[in-house]
Amino acid sequence: MRFVAVFAMVLALGGCGLVALPCKLTRDLAEVIPGVGGVVAAPFDACAKAID
Repeated sequence: MRFVAVFAMVLALGGCGLVALPCKLTRDLAEVIPGVGGVVAAPFDACAKAID
């Protein structure tokens, strides 16, 4: 069942979205850091936008 869910998410992302996924996940995790999260997440956000 888990495989089906992961496979459906991969299909929904498609080409560039799948490649940008590591940048997007890291950006989301960095934004959680209190105080400096936005500054730390900025390069990862730029990475994701460049790929998309």
